[in-house]
Amino acid sequence: MISRELYFGYGSNLNEEDWNSSGNFLPWKEALKIYKPGLLLDYIPLYHYYSSGREGGALDVKPVKGGVVNGMLFLPTSKGWKNVDKKEGNPHYYSRKIVSVQTASGELLQAVTYIVVDEKKEEYFVEPNDKYRKIVESGMKQLGLNPMGQNAAARNEETLSMCNNIFVYGTLKQGHSRENSMIESRKGDPKFGKIQGELMDLGAFPGLIQGAGDVIGEVHTYTEIGSVLDRLDRIEGFYAHGAPDNLFERILCNVETTDGLIQAWTYRWTGSEGTRIESGEWSKR
Repeated sequence: MISRELYFGYGSNLNEEDWNSSGNFLPWKEALKIYKPGLLLDYIPLYHYYSSGREGGALDVKPVKGGVVNGMLFLPTSKGWKNVDKKEGNPHYYSRKIVSVQTASGELLQAVTYIVVDEKKEEYFVEPNDKYRKIVESGMKQLGLNPMGQNAAARNEETLSMCNNIFVYGTLKQGHSRENSMIESRKGDPKFGKIQGELMDLGAFPGLIQGAGDVIGEVHTYTEIGSVLDRLDRIEGFYAHGAPDNLFERILCNVETTDGLIQAWTYRWTGSEGTRIESGEWSKR
């Protein structure tokens, strides 16, 4: 394990006081260097593992398409990695997993996180005690993270960690060639939306890239996001987070709407060529 590898924390390891309380580990600030807040894509937080040390449920994450987990990216030292492994009980209780994490700037990074091993998972909700829930919540707040998803998981409300909105800006918009792909399981009509970025004219369709301009589109909201993302992933040539052959990559974006700022999935082009659409709107090229 090289010391420059990133670690994504989402539970009690976010809490410096809890980490240091046992005296069994290197001090938190010596083991873990804060890098950037991050969003673990297509996972949700949940409780299905009983920890005798915590006297109740302890947090885990599981893959669910459309899910989002808030957490922090760290750069552990070499000794820090050994301490994280020890605290997580790797490989007997939690084991390492390589995941894709998105930063606030939209950058996609590979990181190591820890997931409960199959032998320790229950098929039902394991309620955490309030002390453990508050340890996670306090650690997140101290780092400026939103604990809503983790708190919802402690109430067995996994669906609150799902992002059910999609922002589209090209052929999937109303009045364009693929608009029928957006209808099934949609709640109501799409709304006007605007995100930060640049729009490139690729001929038959546009491509979103990073930038400081405005891109105009629509927000569609769904009752069940997983099947919709399955369908759109195929259309957009998205195979998996970090896959080298992705034509578009699926990311989360903040969308300005008439009802305020919301979070939504969108598809960002992986290329860089093309002609910039100055208006930021596909219908006004």
